[in-house]
Amino acid sequence: MISKETMMNKKYRGEVMRVLALFYPTPITVKQIKLSLLEYGITNGADVSKHLQYLFDKNYIMLDKEFAEDFREEHLLRMSPTGVDLIEGSIDDDAIYL
Repeated sequence: MISKETMMNKKYRGEVMRVLALFYPTPITVKQIKLSLLEYGITNGADVSKHLQYLFDKNYIMLDKEFAEDFREEHLLRMSPTGVDLIEGSIDDDAIYL
């Protein structure tokens, strides 16, 4: 059985991808992603770094510049071609609910 935390992580990653899809191919800041998720009632403003790191490691998102250790609010992110494939259903990832 999947834990509630795991299900919430999967949902959160999917919602981040949906926000990025709305703006694709234009990059948006981490702050804009957070604000969009707050507006949709998806999160309470908690740290999104672990979710962004997962999406970055899986090549679903790209950074417009290098980062040192963490995703800062001013960093620009955009969806990668692999992320577009995920959103369009060409590929599947069980760790992301879309």
